[in-house]
Amino acid sequence: MSENEGKNTRVQLELLDKTIPLEVDAEFLLPDYRSEIRRLLWVRPNFLPPSRFIGNGKADFSGTVLYEVLYAGPDGGLYRVDSEEEYHFSLPFPESGTDGELSVCVSLCPDTVVSRVAAPRRLTARCRLHARVRAFGEKNLSPALPDSVSGTPETLCRTGEGAWLFAGTPEEVTVEGNLDRAGEEELRVISAGAQLFLPEAVAAEDAVHCRGEVIFSLLCCREGSGEEAPGEPFLLSRRVPFEAEVPLSGAMSGCGANMTGLVREVTATRNDGGFALSAAVLLTPQCQRTEPFYYTEDLYLPGFSARCEQESVKIREPGDCANRHFSVSAEAEAGKIGLSPDAHILFSAAEAEVSEVQCEKDRSVVTGEVHCHLIYRADDEYGVCEWAFPFRFASDGDFSGGPAEGFVPVLRVSSEGGRVRADGEVVLALCGEKSGTVSPLLRAEFTPAEPVSRAGLEFFYPEKGETLFSVGRRYGVTVAALAGANGLPADPCAEAVAPAGEKAPGRRCLRIP
Repeated sequence: MSENEGKNTRVQLELLDKTIPLEVDAEFLLPDYRSEIRRLLWVRPNFLPPSRFIGNGKADFSGTVLYEVLYAGPDGGLYRVDSEEEYHFSLPFPESGTDGELSVCVSLCPDTVVSRVAAPRRLTARCRLHARVRAFGEKNLSPALPDSVSGTPETLCRTGEGAWLFAGTPEEVTVEGNLDRAGEEELRVISAGAQLFLPEAVAAEDAVHCRGEVIFSLLCCREGSGEEAPGEPFLLSRRVPFEAEVPLSGAMSGCGANMTGLVREVTATRNDGGFALSAAVLLTPQCQRTEPFYYTEDLYLPGFSARCEQESVKIREPGDCANRHFSVSAEAEAGKIGLSPDAHILFSAAEAEVSEVQCEKDRSVVTGEVHCHLIYRADDEYGVCEWAFPFRFASDGDFSGGPAEGFVPVLRVSSEGGRVRADGEVVLALCGEKSGTVSPLLRAEFTPAEPVSRAGLEFFYPEKGETLFSVGRRYGVTVAALAGANGLPADPCAEAVAPAGEKAPGRRCLRIP
């Protein structure tokens, strides 16, 4: 009976890993009741996860990009406008040649945004980004054998450990809170935004549980009266904790998991006590578990000649999968990052770009850069400043070889004495993996063998390294029969060495049944 019978012979293979550059164009027309654009400060895109259609040799992806436009008006006030545009892209998709469902991961990373004011209430933007698409499918490593041959082949089986990645679809949850600002009726909210702080993700049965915070940020000003210009903007913030469980078929308690997310929509409604806050949050789970697998390396059938064909299969080997978070800080001279010494920083946002993940003695070292975008005011004018500084983070676990995404949900930037200081928190979604190669038997064909006369043959003196399987194949006997004749366990991989026989004193040999 085949050693593989009743055992797992499935593995997950990577079918596709491709990064393609994209460009998304947008045009914004402000209505007449909106203030004109005196100075454009920034256009920030937020790409929602795409839906997909796979078929006919290609994959089509489409989704929504949310633009946040911040500008200064002729009255000296700050204003925000939001807009939506559709994006889409396609790429060739290989025939899987696998069984079961596909697992597809898509990550979108904006590179640059180029914007231009074409008229007092009209502007255009072009966003350059790259999309990384990875697809995984199942494969059964059991060999194809002819149905017409009677008897059960003797098999030589191997075992290994494979990684299985399960990618979920976005799930929307609502997080609500309050910001107490009672008695300040004259406040105007210029911009209401929020960031996700997701330090923890834990796999459960067919789900991933996460714990974190939504960090609401309201850029406000006090409205002037009559011809008086609005007051200088200032920032209000509130951290609202939440927990959520997102379905993910294939997840199991104890396996590694991470969670990524973004805020799709934020509302800040004025009430008697301040502001009622609400955020629509999209959460996307991912988990990776380890499964042992078996495959047939070789086989034979007594009484038949076998023609065997092997294939080389690249196996995904397991790494760790988790969320990690850490603090960052940096200082710089204001002039070196393009900031005047008297500038007052009003608002900041940042992203983390991971450049490398390396494993060093059971610890992973993640390096990259934090890219800061600062809005400041100097000499009654608004301006934007860009600042980048490196980070390095070491964590237990092996996260090398796989994708890594970074987020900066918290960033506090201050300027004093001609120097700028940034303090923030970075969240990483990590999923490590390695690769190896196995050579399973793909198919075998059998033809009746010519009878072999073994008259007078009773003993065989094996060479070093020979196994019961190799000896049994040579003489056309089963492993069980060979092991039984020599008092050995019926293990095909066991070394073909038996105690010295009576007819060969002092020699280690096998009796051939």
